[in-house]
Amino acid sequence: MNSIQANRSGLFRGLLFSLALLAVIALPALAQDAGFGSISGTVTDPKHSVVAGATITLIHTDTGIKRELTTTSAGSYSASFLKPGHYEILVAAPGFAKVDRKDMTVFVGQIVTIDVELPVASAQDTVTITADAPLIDT
Repeated sequence: MNSIQANRSGLFRGLLFSLALLAVIALPALAQDAGFGSISGTVTDPKHSVVAGATITLIHTDTGIKRELTTTSAGSYSASFLKPGHYEILVAAPGFAKVDRKDMTVFVGQIVTIDVELPVASAQDTVTITADAPLIDT
């Protein structure tokens, strides 16, 4: 075998080894999403400004499993590795009325986008204090 054939053979073996190594590394990463779905979105107010720090509660209604998230400074949230099935999404933030989205379905490999607009809290959404305040004697 001459030196050119030996170099090609070594190059070919190196390429095969690199491809095999890449497959071993990449397949587990791809398999992590297998069998799961995701829900993501953005929470805004009625003027379409983002709402940072809103609490998102995802409830897998088939199993009762809950996951709680908080929106980022950009008003976004993302929940990955969710079991397929039916979900209820509760969104709450101070100064806003709660929003409850029911019957959301997540399928395997699906990324569901659920953007939520929070309405401003009304008088019915505020806390009412029923105990009498103590009198101040002046």
